[in-house]
Amino acid sequence: RPRVAPRGGAAATRPRSKNIEDGLRRVRSRPQVQEARAEAQVLQRAAVVEAAASATAMKRTQLEEVKGNFTREVVRLQSELNTAKSSVETDRKAAAEAVATVETLASEYAALEARVEVAESERDAA
Repeated sequence: RPRVAPRGGAAATRPRSKNIEDGLRRVRSRPQVQEARAEAQVLQRAAVVEAAASATAMKRTQLEEVKGNFTREVVRLQSELNTAKSSVETDRKAAAEAVATVETLASEYAALEARVEVAESERDAA
């Protein structure tokens, strides 16, 4: 069909962009298009919520991992502390035993020294 020059009227005298805008406005105002846009907005919001939930879950997983590491470190340090306490207690007992031994030896030495003095004085007297 041969192309015919546009006839007169509003459409012929208006700029083409205005005609396009009017057409888009008419299409956008159709109920099906408005429903589709509303549905798209709902889906977009759902996607945002889902992404936020996913990020929250990821953070929760990371926090659980950090918490687990922290708990293991606390248990390890508690174990080291108990070992150190036990070692200190053992050293304290050993030191107490050493002091007792030294006191016993000092007492025995004093007794021997006294016997030596007695023996020397008996020898000198004789």
